[in-house]
Amino acid sequence: MPILARLDAPGVLHHIIIRGIERRKIFKDDKDRDDLIDRLSALLPATQTACYAWAFIPNHAHFLFRSGSAGISTLMRRLLTGYRRAVAKVKVGTRSVNKAMEKHKK
Repeated sequence: MPILARLDAPGVLHHIIIRGIERRKIFKDDKDRDDLIDRLSALLPATQTACYAWAFIPNHAHFLFRSGSAGISTLMRRLLTGYRRAVAKVKVGTRSVNKAMEKHKK
């Protein structure tokens, strides 16, 4: 059965799960977790999204959001793109993001 498109309207509750590729860690240390929380705290008011809960596990994370006017896809795109770039920069300096993420996976 095909997966249906996510209902993304203001006020809808979303249980979002993000996972590392091949069950790899998405957080190496507390700095990575803090960075994601800092990014999230800046984006929630900007997207008028409410966050009711989150749980961070080394290889995945859970969030419970009520979407705002910008939509949940906007929040997640901005959150995860910024986080990926920050992790890549911190871990390997000036290399490209894609090469950095390959190294981060190991």
